[in-house]
Amino acid sequence: MTAPKNKRQLLPYTIGFLLASLAVVPVTMLSISPSSSAITGQILEVVERRYVEPVDTDVLLETGLNLMLKELDPYSQYFSPERAQDFEQEVNGTLFGIGIVLRIVEEDPMILHVVKNGPADQAGVIRDSRLLSVDGAPCSGWTMSQVSQAIRGPRGTRVLLELEKDDQRQEFSPIRDEVTIPSITEIARIQTAPTEPALGLIRIQQFQPDTSLEVELAISRLLEEDIQGIIIDLRDNPGGILSEAVDFCSLFLEEGLTVVSTRNRRDNVDSNVEQVKKTGPFLNVPLVLLINGDSASASETVSAALRDHDRGVLVGARSYGKWTVQGLFQLPGRPRGGLLKLTTDSFFPPHGKRLLYSEKNLPNGLLPDIEIEVPEERQFELSQSWVTRSHERLEDPNTLTLVTDLDPLAEVNNMGQGDATLSAAVELLKDPARWNQLLQAPPLSRSE
Repeated sequence: MTAPKNKRQLLPYTIGFLLASLAVVPVTMLSISPSSSAITGQILEVVERRYVEPVDTDVLLETGLNLMLKELDPYSQYFSPERAQDFEQEVNGTLFGIGIVLRIVEEDPMILHVVKNGPADQAGVIRDSRLLSVDGAPCSGWTMSQVSQAIRGPRGTRVLLELEKDDQRQEFSPIRDEVTIPSITEIARIQTAPTEPALGLIRIQQFQPDTSLEVELAISRLLEEDIQGIIIDLRDNPGGILSEAVDFCSLFLEEGLTVVSTRNRRDNVDSNVEQVKKTGPFLNVPLVLLINGDSASASETVSAALRDHDRGVLVGARSYGKWTVQGLFQLPGRPRGGLLKLTTDSFFPPHGKRLLYSEKNLPNGLLPDIEIEVPEERQFELSQSWVTRSHERLEDPNTLTLVTDLDPLAEVNNMGQGDATLSAAVELLKDPARWNQLLQAPPLSRSE
């Protein structure tokens, strides 16, 4: 199960920030023999000189390389030098832009939100403004990609924006800078009745540098609010940096426990076993992890490890089933070569208590302890609400949301209404006996 095909195209767009659906390891500089590219270079030279029409050989090369890599698997990919830097920034949760969220409304770009203390905010850019032009070029009818490319640029340079709001036109000239996007998109205290226990909710959109620190601070804050359990929402979380997923798990586990092991073709045994280096501060906090068909890669690593060590119950829908690690290889070139993202390892959970296996006996998706069926249209509405909520929080990322009412059958809103999976998790944490019972259930057999 994957997301509705056009789901993400309909959602608001943060300039320069796209989620990276992978688990990655640090960039490796790659040394390549000149002869390795000789045939490709010769073919491109002939095409450039003799093809019947003019051809952009750089675009042709990138397209051809990615068609070749798709024959390996869906996750290996080549990035041109221009796109490589953007990709690395996206994985790291940073971008060189001005910190605004846009949506196309009747062919015109509209500024929905402005990132607090970002370049646009400091320049006085106002939300709910219509973007008329970028550096003097009218942008009505532009695609979101065209707007993004026009606004982004080298750090320290200015971009001239002409905006209109309430029939008043103004020009702003923010200076492009690094904008950090938090990996946590919701922190909430849930208490649906005064006599019931208070619970915490933390939604994570991807694992990027400092995710574990963000989560540690968020949980510490929630514990000050006298919460009795934590819901970690990993739905629609496509993964991210594997080391951050390991650090995240370490917040809840004892020293020495295995989080994940990786294997590659060079080793028949586990080539790398990631273990908890230091006992975490939240060993006794009951956990529920929410997953769905778009929870993939590093988010599956987290879910499997915490479930295998009896720290958290899984609620939701079967996860995506991506259990591979992509290495990043910097290709030689001046001033900068392209970037190769290549599947190098498979990874495996400690025990796989809720792990399903493919026909080739390889790890597949995770089966929740409590399955919640969510109709596709309702899932689409929920995904929209989470993205909208994440953009709202950009203006005040430290907000603690207070939730006092949850109705799984209500219309979806940005505060948890209409979310049957979240409601099920809340009810579970209100019942410690059932939570413990689910943790002690027998593991799945490989035939299930």
